[in-house]
Amino acid sequence: MRTYLLSIAAFVLFPLAAALAGPQDAEPAPTKDEAAAAYLSEIAKEAGKQEEMPAKAAATKIVEIWNDAEVTEATKKGIPSLLEKIGFTKGDMSAVAGIDGLAAIKGDAAATSRMKILTKELKAKEPSVQIYSACFKGLGEVASEDGKVVKELVKLLKH
Repeated sequence: MRTYLLSIAAFVLFPLAAALAGPQDAEPAPTKDEAAAAYLSEIAKEAGKQEEMPAKAAATKIVEIWNDAEVTEATKKGIPSLLEKIGFTKGDMSAVAGIDGLAAIKGDAAATSRMKILTKELKAKEPSVQIYSACFKGLGEVASEDGKVVKELVKLLKH
């Protein structure tokens, strides 16, 4: 009788335990860093070609990735140039989204990118008020020791 009960228990409990444990060969969920790297890779393909709302959403998400402590510096490395690409788009709102993103991440790379966008915009035949005002607003908060950025700012302030 004892053997019979043990065999029934084994027959019922082992499949039940296996079912509760879930599939054994399921892949683990990607880490935040892996997910961020995948997102940045996808956005890099579209940057500069997006419409206004997707560009604004992308810039906001990119800034969130920049501020996330779980994302490695290696993954964050290309973010300033990605936001610069968004800042060079033709639509004013898209460009402002990239510029505001650069203002949010701060640092020398972001300041250099904003200066490039501003310089290009001021040399345009008809500069966009929204774009250059966003650049100036962001550069007003910059704390850069990069000689190129400081030199360009001083040159702009002379006018």
